[in-house]
Amino acid sequence: MEARWHRHFDKVRHQAIPAAAPAKQLLAFARRQILEPRNIDLNQSVTETLSLLEKVFSSNIEIKINLASDLSLVRRSQQVEQVFMNLCISARDAVAEGGRLVIETCAATFDEKYCTAQPLARPGT
Repeated sequence: MEARWHRHFDKVRHQAIPAAAPAKQLLAFARRQILEPRNIDLNQSVTETLSLLEKVFSSNIEIKINLASDLSLVRRSQQVEQVFMNLCISARDAVAEGGRLVIETCAATFDEKYCTAQPLARPGT
């Protein structure tokens, strides 16, 4: 019995840690704090976010995941997770009667020509 409770609370704790990130981000935004960039594993971030969101997706929405195996760490703020979560929720709402959500990660290289057309982009991988 005690082992079952331990597994239950361990699962709750494991899911509560990433779930606290959006609250921290909202507080940082409200206080106008600068969010420090950090190195993130995009595939891990996608996997963790989807494990939280799978409970709010109905069974008539198929989620297909294609994660690139050759991704390096990405230096970004924690807001990446929040943006991804918002996109998933919007996609869920858009296909409420059923459909497929495809999530893919891949490495992309931006050249000078692309960056000229997209002023916020910087050349590189």
